[in-house]
Amino acid sequence: MDDMDRARLYEADLEKVIMDAIVIEKAMPATSERASNPNNTHYVIRGTSTTGVSVYCKVCSNYHPRTGEFICWELTSFTIK
Repeated sequence: MDDMDRARLYEADLEKVIMDAIVIEKAMPATSERASNPNNTHYVIRGTSTTGVSVYCKVCSNYHPRTGEFICWELTSFTIK
């Protein structure tokens, strides 16, 4: 939310980037202390906001710490390139 506020980006911008995505780049394994499973991975989606500004969105896959079962995707950053 802080990244979006600073960059003056809105939900419509995020929706546009995700819906227009052609490529999702695997960025790196999630290695922070909060990474509860070694399968958690960061991905980057690059795109254009509703006002034509180049932006990127970083999401992380989340897996259950004990079972290894996929839980959800989490938006970790959305800001101007």
